[in-house]
Amino acid sequence: MLEKFNVLEKTFGKKSDNLSAQKTIFWLGRNYFSYLLEPTMGKLDPIGEKRLVRPLDKMLYSIEDGERNTFKSLRKELENGTIHFFKFPVFEHAFN
Repeated sequence: MLEKFNVLEKTFGKKSDNLSAQKTIFWLGRNYFSYLLEPTMGKLDPIGEKRLVRPLDKMLYSIEDGERNTFKSLRKELENGTIHFFKFPVFEHAFN
């Protein structure tokens, strides 16, 4: 998921900035979350899982609206929320 979002962010502001390609890259990253994390989160804490789906939805809207800084902020929110949800203190430094 993070790798896809990294690739996506590298397209921001480039001359070849292609919304369709950006959305495809986003959905590839989003699907990792949906298939790998969301089911477990839904079983452990359905409300917490829904809280982390919201930033993902907003990330897509920010891509469509060309709001690159909003995307980056929401990505940080998603990463921090996922770390907190799964209590991954070992990995916290990797996202800061």
